[in-house]
Amino acid sequence: MLPLYLSVEGFYSYQEKQEIDFTALTEAGLFGIFGAVGSGKSSILEAISLALYGDTERLNKTDRRGYNMLNLKSSQAKIVFDLLNFEGKKHRFVAQWKRRASKFEDTSTIERSAYRWEAEQWIPLESADGSLVTNLSYANFRRTIIIPQGQFKEFLELKGKERSEMMKEIFQLNRYDLGPKVSALQQVNNQKLENLRGALSGYESISPEILAEKEANITAERELLTNAKKELDLLQTQVQLLKEASERHRELANKQSVLQELIEQKDRVNYIRKELQLFEKTVQLFRDPLHSLQRMEKEKDGIGLRVEELQSHRKSLSEEIDTVQEKFERVDHDFRQIETWRKEHADFHLLALIRKHKALQQTAQINLKKGEPYVEQSKKELEKTQLKLRQDEEKLETLKEEKFDASALMEIETWYVSKDNIQKQMDQLAQEKKDVALSIETMEKQFSESGYHPNDFEEKIKQQDTLLQEQLRVLSEQETQWQVQIKLGDFAHALRDGEPCPLCGAAEHPHPMSSDHAHEELNTLFALRKELQQDILALQEKAKALRQSANAITNKKDQISRLEQNENLLNEQLHVHIKDFVWEQYSPEDKSLFGEQKLRNKQTEDAIRALEAELKNGREEIIRQTDTVAKYEKRMQSIMEEISLANNLITQYRNQLQTVEEDQYLQHDEVALTQLKQEHERKIAQTTEDHQSLTTLLHQKKTIMADIAGKYQTLKEQFSLLRESLKTYRAEIAQLLAENGYSDLAEVNQIIQKDLPVDKIRTEIHEFDVQLEVLQRSVADLIERTTNDNYSAEIFEEQQAKLTGIHHAYEAQLAQFGGLEKELTHLTLEYAKKEKLHEQHDELTKRAEQLKVMDNLFRGNGFVNYISTIHMERLCEIANQRFHRLTKNQLSLSVSEGNDFDVIDNLNDGRRRSVKTLSGGQSFQASLCLALALAENIQSLNKADKNFFFIDEGFGTQDHESINTVFDTLQYLHQENRVVGIISHVEELKERMPRAITITKDFDRGSLVGMV
Repeated sequence: MLPLYLSVEGFYSYQEKQEIDFTALTEAGLFGIFGAVGSGKSSILEAISLALYGDTERLNKTDRRGYNMLNLKSSQAKIVFDLLNFEGKKHRFVAQWKRRASKFEDTSTIERSAYRWEAEQWIPLESADGSLVTNLSYANFRRTIIIPQGQFKEFLELKGKERSEMMKEIFQLNRYDLGPKVSALQQVNNQKLENLRGALSGYESISPEILAEKEANITAERELLTNAKKELDLLQTQVQLLKEASERHRELANKQSVLQELIEQKDRVNYIRKELQLFEKTVQLFRDPLHSLQRMEKEKDGIGLRVEELQSHRKSLSEEIDTVQEKFERVDHDFRQIETWRKEHADFHLLALIRKHKALQQTAQINLKKGEPYVEQSKKELEKTQLKLRQDEEKLETLKEEKFDASALMEIETWYVSKDNIQKQMDQLAQEKKDVALSIETMEKQFSESGYHPNDFEEKIKQQDTLLQEQLRVLSEQETQWQVQIKLGDFAHALRDGEPCPLCGAAEHPHPMSSDHAHEELNTLFALRKELQQDILALQEKAKALRQSANAITNKKDQISRLEQNENLLNEQLHVHIKDFVWEQYSPEDKSLFGEQKLRNKQTEDAIRALEAELKNGREEIIRQTDTVAKYEKRMQSIMEEISLANNLITQYRNQLQTVEEDQYLQHDEVALTQLKQEHERKIAQTTEDHQSLTTLLHQKKTIMADIAGKYQTLKEQFSLLRESLKTYRAEIAQLLAENGYSDLAEVNQIIQKDLPVDKIRTEIHEFDVQLEVLQRSVADLIERTTNDNYSAEIFEEQQAKLTGIHHAYEAQLAQFGGLEKELTHLTLEYAKKEKLHEQHDELTKRAEQLKVMDNLFRGNGFVNYISTIHMERLCEIANQRFHRLTKNQLSLSVSEGNDFDVIDNLNDGRRRSVKTLSGGQSFQASLCLALALAENIQSLNKADKNFFFIDEGFGTQDHESINTVFDTLQYLHQENRVVGIISHVEELKERMPRAITITKDFDRGSLVGMV
């Protein structure tokens, strides 16, 4: 996690809104937040925790947090915190609440929300849980990112059990607690074994011998069943032949009965056939002529009715035409006067325009008299401004002649600036050389204090390492010997009286060997080997640190040489630069005279700029006044042109008058003349419209009249033709009646009205004829087939009874065979199940033995504690890299057998002692190193590319030298891509911080944030 921005308002002592841009602070890698006690430094961390997790160190949810955290002078509180998470994504968390107006002590619920920056906008998240973004719980956040005040040494001073629990939570070591899982597996496995034993007890009566006996019984029964089946098949064939003969005799009797019924229906079918023939003949002869006769009579009646309607319509339309003709004649008289009306309309329009332009002419003459004074005044102001501009231009020329050459001044100033830069570089080189020399002296002193020299420390380290490795080899040989004795002791412990020894074969064991002492010795050797390994690691770390220091000394000396070379070059450059000074009126050492001249020149330039600005304004004023005069003159000219134009238009309009005299309408104004013109427009339009509509209507009426007359004549001719056609059709029908023997038309209508279903009746007659013919042939065939078949009903019944008895016997025998076969199949399957259960029992028995070994291995928390110890040892390795630097290799951190932290005192033969024996400053240093190591481990689990760490401690327990060492350590973290922020009141740290902010508390405004 990397903080970006924080704003706090109304929270604890922060009355007004205060903002912190962490981007500027974290760029330095190390920054601080400083302020007096009670200024509100720690409240910044609490604001971050509240925004992310809704929790704080000082107050929990039962402490009326809303009221107690809200500033007493504020009505609301709001916290906004922006950060980059371990994935590099930008998020925002907001916490806010208000004081209720009804009661001062009541506040609203703290509302928290979260957002993610996507597509140039903040997108709300479903959950405001900070652990989803930081991948850290609140407890781990406090231990690895922001360590609250008073909790810095928590990890160092925890008890062994409590620390193990903390390690379980941080590194998720519960996944290594396999004891309960093994016990659960054992329970399941044992239950399966019991179930298998119970299942196998039900298969005791099943054996291979019983299966062989059952198979022999089935073979004998199969032979008997085959013989019975042959006898049954022969009898079934005989019965089938008799059954077919019986069915033929029965079929013959049935068909003879049906044939007799069809012969009895033959006369009725012949009568229907005759009736159908008469109906078809009559329909063929008379249906179409009769339909045509009826259609023509109906058409004749319709035409007669239409003729009567047209006669009535023609009469009424003639009356309408007479009425329209009278109206048209009246309107046509007025229509001939339209041309005269149009001329009068045009004259009235011209008179109205004459009145309009006379009024415009009078208004223009008035405006002309009013504008002449304004033109004269504008010309006078323009002449006054032009005179002042000429005076200012003369004054500007005088100032420019007095001004000193700007390029010469700039050249002189450039010389002075270059000299100052060279001198500044020389001062910086001198200070840097002094710092490097001091650093070399300090590192050489550290070598001397550790008993080494930069030139020969490698050889001494190598000798010490060889000695330790030899001691480790001797210990390994001793461990092997004691392990052999322990193994022999195990054999001796397993001996039983009367049983031969697996090594010597003796059956008596009067004095068996004991391995108790061997275990004690082996444990002692293990402890010694662990100490030796730690000494080797410590020696390797020391060698590494000494090599780094030796390299650093060499690099520092090379750096001093380079600095001296640069210093000489700068001295030569300064000497050459002084020779280039050629201005005699000034001094190369004292630039006060140059400063005075520069000041006078600046004052002259200011006066010139002011006068030039005034001249610019004056010229702009002249342009403006000139434009004003031109605008006024242009307007006066425009007015005179308007008067002239009005005179010309009035003359033109008078010459265009046709019928109306102007003198007759001198008393009419423009409005009255416009009304006369509009009245003529309406009269012309109405007359034209009436004349056109009546002309169109009269034409339409006459056209309709002609159309009706034509239709009337056509219908009369059609009526005559139909009457002649009807007469011819009646004669033809009478001839058909006589030729085909019908008495009259009524008889024909009676036959046709029967409307017989011809197709249906014809189909029924055809089906009857076919059925009769088929039955006659079938009966003849059956009589021929049954004449010599020797069929007897008594023989058929006797054979059927015999077949039934044999079939029942066969089914009983078949059922018995099926039961035997089913029993054999069941026994075979059960035997296979028994074999499968035996295999499963063997597998589960083997698994039970393996689980018992695992249960012994994972019983209790031994394995988890072992993993926890590994993590703690790794933490010590990482922490010692900085702790050695802080303590000058005097102290090291290690883990005891009880999972507690110990201190190895390298100045006292590497003896161990409790961390509680450390001084306050040393405890701070150890806590700092462990906290940094713990933060690195957890943030590496989260795959964070840049680690951030915040310490809320005062550093008051450290002396001047320790503060320097701590500060160097914190600065070194920046090279490791880590960002560290501290909260302190120590002024010495504040002065050395590359970036810092200061918290001050104002009585009226509360806590205020300021950048240093």
